[in-house]
Amino acid sequence: MLRPIQESSSPREPASSRHNLSLTGGSSATNYTGSLNWQDTEGIFQKSNLRTVTGRMNMDATAIIEVPAAALTRFNRQPAVWIVDPSSRTVSMQNVEVLRFDQETVAISQGLDTGEIVVTGGVQALHPGQQVRLLGSQP
Repeated sequence: MLRPIQESSSPREPASSRHNLSLTGGSSATNYTGSLNWQDTEGIFQKSNLRTVTGRMNMDATAIIEVPAAALTRFNRQPAVWIVDPSSRTVSMQNVEVLRFDQETVAISQGLDTGEIVVTGGVQALHPGQQVRLLGSQP
């Protein structure tokens, strides 16, 4: 037995709407981009709508090590710091890349590894291979 098509299930002109939101931003050490898309598409029959939401977020961050501004000096016309070898307690000069600085701190983006000991005082009086004493250690 065939049933007549009810008006609510008869074909209709489909409509759709799409909304997009994008954002970008960051700082000297971090950049981010993001987007959110929402689409609502009506089907040609009642209750045959399609709603989709998609999003994407990207973030790039640069690892930085902050040291006191007094630790910064120059070597070969480049920013540098003095590094202490913990076993021999001698110093060597290490070129670094400065990401940003102010009167109190310097953010180093390359040239230092986590755990390295940086000389933070008297850096202008040092010379390569000089033996130093770490604060709090026995002479």
